[in-house]
Parts: sequence; C-alpha cells; structure tokens
Amino acid sequence: MLSNNTNGILDNFFPHHIQEEILEYLFVAFEENFKAVFTKIEKIVHHNDVDLDSILNNLITKDFIQKIEDNYEITEKGKKIGEQVVRRNRLGERLLADVLALQDTDIVETACKFEHILNEGVEEAICTILGHPSYCPHGKRIPKGPCCTNNTRNVDQIVIPLSQLSQGDFGSVRYLKTSSDEEDSILKLVNFGILPGKTIKLISKHPTYIIKIDESTIALEKFFAERIYLRKSTHTMNVL
Repeated sequence: MLSNNTNGILDNFFPHHIQEEILEYLFVAFEENFKAVFTKIEKIVHHNDVDLDSILNNLITKDFIQKIEDNYEITEKGKKIGEQVVRRNRLGERLLADVLALQDTDIVETACKFEHILNEGVEEAICTILGHPSYCPHGKRIPKGPCCTNNTRNVDQIVIPLSQLSQGDFGSVRYLKTSSDEEDSILKLVNFGILPGKTIKLISKHPTYIIKIDESTIALEKFFAERIYLRKSTHTMNVL
C-alpha cells in the first residue's frame, strides 16, 4: 500500500525532488532490468548546480540505494519511495492524456512536474476519477495505491467502464484495462477496432452489450464491457 509523503523520510539537506528523481529512475531500472550507471543518472537529474556524488552517497548511507561496481541499484527501502513517485508520474500522464487531451510531448514534461507536487489526497482523487487505471498512456504499469485496494468509487468519476454507461450513451475510449495474463482480451478488442480515441455508442446492455463503433455493430460479453474505459460524451454519430 503506497503513501506518497516523503517528508521526514528523505534528507532535507538535499532537494527532495532530485532525490525523488533518482529513486524513480532506479525503480524503473529495477522494473525494466537495465543498469543505472553514474552517467545515466547524471542525464536524468537535469541540474548542473547540484553535487550529485554527495546526494548518491547520502542515499547509500540512508540505505535507499546501493552501489555494486559501477551500477547503482535501489534497495527495498528505496523501492517504497521510488514506486510512489512512479505512481504519481504515470497517474499524471493518464490525467493529462484522458482528461486534458494534451499532446505526448506536453504530457511527459508536465507529468514530471506533477510527480513532485501531488499530495496523497489529490493523487487518490485523480486515481479514483480516472477509474483506477492499470497502465499509463505509454503502456507502463501504474503501481496501485490504497484507493485501488479499497476499490474507491466517486459519483463524479470522469473515466468509467463501458458497463457503467446507460443505453444510448456515447463515450470516447480512453484505455483498455486488462491484466498481464489477459493479453488475448486486448487483441480481441483491438481486432474489433476498439482503440483509444474511438467513439462508442451503447445500443443495449441485455442479454449482451451491443455497441456501435464506426460502421460496425458489435456484441460484447460483460467481461469485455468492464475492461473498456471511456469518457462519457455528448458526441453524436449516425447510428441505426
């Protein structure tokens, strides 16, 4: 269960956002299994006026990271913070893509700022409004927070599953929420043309979900309707 308050955990002598950037990068290195040497860390910090050696050594002393030969690795203690920062970043990307419809270049830059300023209450509110997404717009896993574990719902949720639409409602597909062992489900939906940005009209919900997308009418089981997340809209299209 994640909590994103790093105050009192990270050393106040060094800028928190730089320490968070390092732990985020090393968590991603752990996640994606690549080496994180000094020169790579230097590139992602983007600050020329900091003593990176001192910051890294302090994180080692505090047992957030360790150095094995030339490679820096995150420890179990460090993963707790790194995962928090990754969660805030990827939730920020989802918000910017799904709600504000920003271009990818703007999404990446703005989300990097979000990850350092979102407090726990705002983070959970965003996650709930977006329907507890599993992946960011780039297909990377979003770590779960307390609101996901408790399956918190909000009546003002902006992004909802197709199964929550009413008959006759329209929605713009934002993402397909499936787990790693449900890749076949994603392929089936993609083959149907159900992709982010596509507009869907829900024709009926019983006995199966009947939707209209482009010129096609498609029948879906509830299993699939619960995994298509969209933003309800007033969009109209020629639907019989």
